[in-house]
Amino acid sequence: MKIVEIIPFTRSAFAPTTLSYFSTKNIGRGDLVKINFRGKETFAIVEKTKELADKKSEVKKSRFALKPIAGIVKEKFLAEEWFSIFEVISKGMLISPSVVLTSLFPKALLNPKSAAAIAEAAARRHRKITAKGTGEERMQHLRSLVREHFARKKSIMILAPRIETLKKLEQGLARGIEKYAYVFSSEILSRKYLDNFNKAQREEHPVLVLGTYQALTFDRPDLETLVMEEEGSRLWREREGLPFDVRNIAQIIAAAKGWTLIFSDQILRIETIYYAEQGKIEASGPLSGRIQSAVETRLIEIGEKKENFSWISKELEQELEESIFKNEKILLFVNRKGYSSFTLCQDCSRAQLCPNCSTPFALHAPGTKERKFLCHHCLKIQEIPIKCAYCGSWKLKDFGLGIEKVESEFKKIFPKAEGVVIATEKIFSEKEQKFDLTAIISLDYLFSIPDFRIGETVFRLVSELKSRTGRKIIAQTRLAENKILSDALAGNLSGFYQSEIKSREDFSYPPFSKIIKITREEKDLSLLKAEAQKALALLENYHPLSFPAFHEKIKRRYRWNIILKIPRLEEGLSLILKNISPSWNIIVDPDSII
Repeated sequence: MKIVEIIPFTRSAFAPTTLSYFSTKNIGRGDLVKINFRGKETFAIVEKTKELADKKSEVKKSRFALKPIAGIVKEKFLAEEWFSIFEVISKGMLISPSVVLTSLFPKALLNPKSAAAIAEAAARRHRKITAKGTGEERMQHLRSLVREHFARKKSIMILAPRIETLKKLEQGLARGIEKYAYVFSSEILSRKYLDNFNKAQREEHPVLVLGTYQALTFDRPDLETLVMEEEGSRLWREREGLPFDVRNIAQIIAAAKGWTLIFSDQILRIETIYYAEQGKIEASGPLSGRIQSAVETRLIEIGEKKENFSWISKELEQELEESIFKNEKILLFVNRKGYSSFTLCQDCSRAQLCPNCSTPFALHAPGTKERKFLCHHCLKIQEIPIKCAYCGSWKLKDFGLGIEKVESEFKKIFPKAEGVVIATEKIFSEKEQKFDLTAIISLDYLFSIPDFRIGETVFRLVSELKSRTGRKIIAQTRLAENKILSDALAGNLSGFYQSEIKSREDFSYPPFSKIIKITREEKDLSLLKAEAQKALALLENYHPLSFPAFHEKIKRRYRWNIILKIPRLEEGLSLILKNISPSWNIIVDPDSII
């Protein structure tokens, strides 16, 4: 009989790093097995095994009865190098192997028919390279890369953060080599995903693999290069249930496997540009400079609100009228849902808040039977109140910008207009469209968000909209002197980068520090504050910053943040953080600190 240490497939923050089971069968490191975990059957990876005789005294002293392994699904499912990858991730990112397993390995592969694990290939040399350019330039570069790899009998993998980008890559790269091109995404059914995965691993000819982040689990001996397309996209981090930045995981995996890693985008991350300037990443060309574009730009300054104020200013109205007359395709971009973002009592000056969350209700569908208050966080729907919830005043007025308000104002001015799309940021996840005229109604509210990456977010957002525009892009603002907005419209990446990197250095933000965000939620605010004090006492030598989250309460649960800015993650701090209550969520290199 053997004692088996396993890594379970679970995202639970409360699960131990490994669990102990027993087996009467021969079982080996890397095998995929089934176990009973908390009353449910789930998958697990064997981390190590020992004979029962070697651990007999420990088993007798244990308070828990060992459970049997329910069955072996696939022998040698996981290659040995993955255990080294888990160790690096655990030390550097404080993420347990079980969370990595569950996040990266699609369920389609947890199957007896899954191809055997790939042994580490010889003579692979890890490099990191940047590839900056427009979408068309990058597509040409990728075509050349694929041809060059195939000529040398090498395979290449290209990952994208969104399925629409993946489809574009398939159209642009797989033509003529369809037999050797394999696509992996959440849209593919499990059976087909598994069949394609097995074929791609066993194909004698070099292959082109296109996928979303879960394709990181793919490998074959001739796979030489991994490309992270749209490297600067926030979607590498902002995925539901994903507790890490995929780009960081990709760097660890590429280093362990000896792949060449290429960061590809029109606007690379601030950190990527900085590390390339420092010589830590090879730059294949200029990193900043100016983004060349024939698109005309215009900044329209909006004055103070008046009784007859409209989000479609007179200057914008004239531009739209001319474009409509020419039968052009028009995009009105509004980055907020609903009609208005908050409703204010004009007597007590308080916003009408969701009772579950510390955020204002958004007004939806005014002037219709469906008009309502909606919380965009907990999705609570409430009838529009007649009186203020705090002082009873009748003087309630809605303020702020929402897509429904812009649509209403546009239809009043241009009731018969066609070919006009009014959209939020969701448009970036849909099939790409080109517009003759793009009008950004306002992004001013973004600059009120106290987060160190907000400038990069705005610059990238405006640049993305500009790349989808053929003739002219217009941005309305009350912040006409804002350099980030003017740099983004002008495509002045060099000027933006110099300002941004100086600000990051002044305030010791990445890449000049490593940030660790420690977050906790509780229904009881006093308990949450007490637990925060305990955590702060443990971390006092690291000068922690402690404050309520930007949205202090979501779904009736209060939220608290502790932020550490450190030169590097040392072993002493790692030990402290691992011993902090598992109720605290710990993120290394978070996308946001609020």
